[in-house]
Order: sequence, then C-alpha cells, then structure tokens
Amino acid sequence: MPPAADESGAGTDADVFVTLAGDKGTFGPYTLPAAKQAFETGSADTFSLSTPDLGRIASLTIGHNNKGFGAAWCLARVELGGCWEQATGVAC
Repeated sequence: MPPAADESGAGTDADVFVTLAGDKGTFGPYTLPAAKQAFETGSADTFSLSTPDLGRIASLTIGHNNKGFGAAWCLARVELGGCWEQATGVAC
C-alpha cells in the first residue's frame, strides 16, 4: 500500500485510514495498523484487508487524523490487488 513520496517531509506520524466502496457495499473507515516506521518518507507499506464482498470497487478514500508532529503526508501511489476482477493502480 501507499508509498510516501520520496521528498523531505513526505511521511506522517498520524493514524491513516482507508474506505473502500463498491457496487455491493462499503468498508471502512478502517485504520491501518502501522508499525513505528510506516508511512515515512520514501517508504512502501503493504497491508492486507479482509472485507465483505464489495463487488466492483468504485472508489478508495485515504485520509489521516492529523495527529502528532509532522502529520502532513504526501502519498505517491496506491495499488489494489487481490480478489477483485483485476488489480488497480492509482497515481496520485
């Protein structure tokens, strides 16, 4: 999941959450369980989520709670993969 951009100050110490919406339902907001070094500048973090059947994914919302010092975040890219019909890459 989301790599932070590779520029100074791109990481965040805030809690990051995702919401997935499909044609059969919505999942989230779900707070991603982050290790201490997750979401830092230049990092690429991977998460596995178990969701109910959402059908064809229509949208993905990613945000954070603005908590902590240096909460601003510059997300570079998101990739979805798994049980959906096809993997989806979204450039931000």
